[in-house]
Amino acid sequence: MKKTLLTLVVLGMTTLLFGQEVKISVSPTIIHANRTKSVSQFEYVPFGVNSGIDYLFALKTHWQFGFGIGYQYNKIHMAKTAELRTDFSSRTDKVSLLSISLKSVYNFGKDFYLSLDPTFNFQVNYTSQQYLDNQTGLGLIVGVGKDIEIKEALFLSVEPRFWIEKSMTVAGLNLGLVFGHKHD
Repeated sequence: MKKTLLTLVVLGMTTLLFGQEVKISVSPTIIHANRTKSVSQFEYVPFGVNSGIDYLFALKTHWQFGFGIGYQYNKIHMAKTAELRTDFSSRTDKVSLLSISLKSVYNFGKDFYLSLDPTFNFQVNYTSQQYLDNQTGLGLIVGVGKDIEIKEALFLSVEPRFWIEKSMTVAGLNLGLVFGHKHD
């Protein structure tokens, strides 16, 4: 156990030394499904959660590039209505996505930034019985945010974001701790 803990500490410190920024974040989210297999109307359980860790390298310009790993969890409750097929029953579909993103961040100055991240998503718990389409595939994350300095090399990141997945859109407020040197 001590060796594992020591290895994690050394790995974390090495990451901070060689990378420019490491960001650990969590986002409360709201989901909107664009289409489902055979359901014309459904209602939402309005909230979900997204978490992630990002690793960014700064260039001499306003750009930063890197990669990220994320996990997103949402639920959609589908209710039976008169227009639906007779074989439809009310149910709740759970969507759990693992995503890998290529990060691109443009810094406007005064710690404001634009983030545009293409992603590959893998739906962990998909079954063919679900009414919501499988979300495995390409996606996009778009956000505009501000980093607020807490102390030297430690920032609070506040970023409204949109996750555009295969057949659903998710909106959320991404809150994260950023460790490392900021690009001036």
